[in-house]
Amino acid sequence: MSSVTVLTNPDGFFDRASDDPSLLPPAGIVLVVALATAAASFPITQVIAESLPAEAGPAGSIAMVSGLLGPFLGTFLFWVIYAVVFHGIAVLAFGGEGSLSRLLAYVGWGHVPAILSVAVSGATNYVIAQNLTPPSDPQQMQAFTRSLQNQPEFVIASLVGLVVLAWQAFIWTFAVRHSHGLDLRGAAITVAIPVVLQAGWQLFNLL
Repeated sequence: MSSVTVLTNPDGFFDRASDDPSLLPPAGIVLVVALATAAASFPITQVIAESLPAEAGPAGSIAMVSGLLGPFLGTFLFWVIYAVVFHGIAVLAFGGEGSLSRLLAYVGWGHVPAILSVAVSGATNYVIAQNLTPPSDPQQMQAFTRSLQNQPEFVIASLVGLVVLAWQAFIWTFAVRHSHGLDLRGAAITVAIPVVLQAGWQLFNLL
């Protein structure tokens, strides 16, 4: 199976997919996205960590580790959460029949478009970090982090992320359809519920 096909023809891709697919290829895709997400956060994380005063002790190292490890682990966490939620809605609301492990593999393939949004995010963070002056007071760091969301570059990257999320939702619709035997309407509703909630939360944070 080609990762290009899942982007252009997810219906045909999952129709030809194995009923007992290996988790290794999709897990590899999620790993690439996770590593890229962590790398994308590095420019700003580094600036913030280096701006902390010496008397802050290990706070700089903690900020660096959490700033990189959080996005990395979060990518895998969202992979599992989406699969579990899709599975629950498909089974409970639409009587779908299919295994969670199969859907987990299919949802992993749906992470291919995320590489685009992560690339844009990484470039955006690099540009912002060039002229970034974080506060030296750690207590002001939370307000500073929130202020970054008002940067035009950050807003553009976030909007690109929403477009990519919609692309992923399109792929996941066929993933649910073929893994749980639903019609297109049921699969679309199954995917739309959690995706719309996430998109709404991201838009709320931009306001």
